[in-house]
Amino acid sequence: MPRKSGTGCVTCRIRRVKCDEAKPCCQRCITSKRQCDGYLPGDSTVTRRQLADAVRELGVIGPVSKALTQYPGQRLSPSQVDSLSLFDVFRKLTAPSTASFLPSNFWTGELLQLAHSEPAVWHATLALGALHQKHELASQESGPDHRVDVFSRLANQNYAQAMTHAQALRDPHRLLSLSLALVSITNMMGRWSESQVHITAGHRLMLQAKGHPAVKLAAEMLMRLDLQALTFSESSAPYPYADAPDMTDVTKCMRAAAIENYEQAGTSLFSLVRRFLLADETLGMCSEAQVQEKLMMRDILQDLVDWEFKMAIFEKNGQTGEPAAMSVRLYHTLLRVMIAARRFGPDTRWDDLLGYFERIVACAESLLLATVTPEPRSPLSLEPGVIIPLFVAGSRCRHPVLRSRVIRLLRRLKRHEGMWFSDGAAEVCAKTMQIEGQTILTGDLPPIAPVQDIPWEAWSMGRVQPQASLSWEGVERVPEIMRVRETLVLVTTEQRRVDLTFIMCSGDDIGTYGETRFESVTY
Repeated sequence: MPRKSGTGCVTCRIRRVKCDEAKPCCQRCITSKRQCDGYLPGDSTVTRRQLADAVRELGVIGPVSKALTQYPGQRLSPSQVDSLSLFDVFRKLTAPSTASFLPSNFWTGELLQLAHSEPAVWHATLALGALHQKHELASQESGPDHRVDVFSRLANQNYAQAMTHAQALRDPHRLLSLSLALVSITNMMGRWSESQVHITAGHRLMLQAKGHPAVKLAAEMLMRLDLQALTFSESSAPYPYADAPDMTDVTKCMRAAAIENYEQAGTSLFSLVRRFLLADETLGMCSEAQVQEKLMMRDILQDLVDWEFKMAIFEKNGQTGEPAAMSVRLYHTLLRVMIAARRFGPDTRWDDLLGYFERIVACAESLLLATVTPEPRSPLSLEPGVIIPLFVAGSRCRHPVLRSRVIRLLRRLKRHEGMWFSDGAAEVCAKTMQIEGQTILTGDLPPIAPVQDIPWEAWSMGRVQPQASLSWEGVERVPEIMRVRETLVLVTTEQRRVDLTFIMCSGDDIGTYGETRFESVTY
C-alpha cells in the first residue's frame, strides 16, 4: 500500500498525494505524466511548505532533489542555501546573458543539467555565479564594498572544490564540459596561464571523446573560447600558435549542406575567423610555408563564400530575427575587413576600409540596443561578444570621429566578456590614439548611418565595398611612422592595470616594424 506523502518524492509531497516511493522515479508521477523530482535524504527536515517555496524559486532543469541536496545523503545547511543562491545567479543571469547575442544551448541547458549530477560541475557553476556577483558590485563605482571580497573568496573556494572533484571524473565528454566552465572561471579571474591549461585539456578531451553523440555542442563551445584566447593572447601566457589544433570536427559542422539556425551559423563563422587568424599569424619565412599559407587562405575564402551563400538561403526562409542576425553580421564584417586589409603593406592601407569599420560600430550599437534590459545590471558573457570587434575598430581605424565613438562606447558599456573587459579595452584604444598623436573628441559626435542591408549573395560574389557616411575630407591622417603596428598586453586583473608594449611602424612602404614603446593604463 502506498505510503504517506511525508516520505514520498518531492512532487508527491508538494501535491499532497500518496507516493509509492519507487526508485528512481515513482510510478504515480510516471502514470500521470509528471516529472518526478526525486527524493530528499531520509533525515531531511525540510517541510512541505519550505519545499514548495524552494522549488518555486529554483525552477531548475532536471530533478529538483539534486539541486536541493547538492549530492545525495546531505542535509540542507546555511552554506548550501548560499550555494543555491549562487547557482541561481548562474542559471538566471550568467547563462542567459552569455546566450543573449548568439543562442548557446550549452550554457543554458547542458551545463545546468550536468551540474545536478556532477559535483565538479556544480561547484564550477557556483564559482561562475560568485564571479558574476563580484563583477556586478565592482562595476557600480560606489566605492569599496566588502562583498566584492566575499564573492571573490567564494569563487576561489568553489573553483578549488571543482578541481578536487574533477579527479573523480572519468567520462571524457563530462570532463570536456567541465573544462569549458573552468576556462571561463580562470578567464574571469585573470589567471591566464591556468586558462591556457584548461583550453589545452579541452582540446585533448575533445579528441578522446570523438564520436560521442553528446560532444558536438561542447566542442563548438571550446572553439568559441579558443577564439577568445587567440584574440586576447596575454603576454604572460601567449597563445600557442605552433601547437594550435585544427578542430576538424567543428570545421565539418561548418561545411554542412545547409545552415539551420543562428547557433550553427555563429559557430561556423567563429571557426572561419579562428582559421584566418591562425593562418595569418603562422605565415612562415620560407617559400614552402608561403605557398602553404596561400593555399590555406584560398580554402578559407572559399569556405567563407560557401557560408555566405548558405546564409542567403537560410535567411530567405524568414530567419532574420534580432539579435542573433546582427551578431552574425558583426563578426562577418570583422572577418571581411581583415581579409580586405591583407597581411602586408603600410598601415595606412586600413584607411581605405572606413566603410567596414563604420559598419562594425553600427552593428555593435544595433546589437546592444536590441539586447537592452530594464534591470540596471552590468552585462557579462562567457563567450566573445561586441568587445573584440570594437577593439579592432578602435585600434585599426584612424578616423578621429569613429575612433572617439568606439572609445566612448567601450567606456560606457561596463561589459565583461570572458578575457575581455570593455573599460580595459577602451583605455588601451585611448592610449593608442594618444601615442599616434590624436585626441579623443568631446561634445556631440556626428551620427553614423544605420547598418546597411547588404545581400549575402553580393558578399559571396565579391561585389561589396561598404560605404561610410563619414569622410576623410578635411581630416588629418596619422603619418605611417607614427602608427602602432602591434600591441602586446600584460594584464593584472586585480589591480585593473594593463602594461603595454607598442611596436611602431617603420614608415616604409612594406610595413616593417619600427621602434618599441612601453606604456601602462589603468581601468
